Amino acid sequence: MFSVLSEISSQVNDKKTHNEGRDLVIRALARRHLCGEFETRILASLVRTVGLYPYLSPMIDAVEDEDLLAYELHRPDGLDAVFHSLQARIYYQLKAGSNVVLSASTSVGKSLLIDAVIALEKFRKLVIVVPTLALIDETRRRLAHKFRDRCNLITHPSQVARSDKQNIYILTQERVRKPTPRDAT
Repeated sequence: MFSVLSEISSQVNDKKTHNEGRDLVIRALARRHLCGEFETRILASLVRTVGLYPYLSPMIDAVEDEDLLAYELHRPDGLDAVFHSLQARIYYQLKAGSNVVLSASTSVGKSLLIDAVIALEKFRKLVIVVPTLALIDETRRRLAHKFRDRCNLITHPSQVARSDKQNIYILTQERVRKPTPRDAT
């Protein structure tokens, strides 16, 4: 395994082959059982290098201190979860107050980002634009299950915002509208 990890490291550390190297890291994780203690530490370091921090969880007891620190820095406030590097970058931008429009594939983990932003309780109003009516209902159910007590979930323009809770608008592009005077700020 050492020679395999060495080759993966070469690919990960080359800008031209970094993405292929990340894919090989994921494949090596599936064969982690073939690694000894030393090789597990190398694999953990490669996982950190490619920013896939959630994959460190199963081997967290074997990681070096710097890998453990990086892992902990990728935890969102108020949630028992770990972000990968892209999620963390977006999360910290939102936490700092930047506006972010994110359109990304399913594997990016947008739902976890949404949960983390809600858990911050920093924003009084959030707008989540989803592509279909079915996703409005799916998202509403998921958020109601996790955040029922602190959020007012708005899925239709006729619903009214509340001043005593976070107002989370879950709408399709067609339903997104400018707030009316009756909406709470």
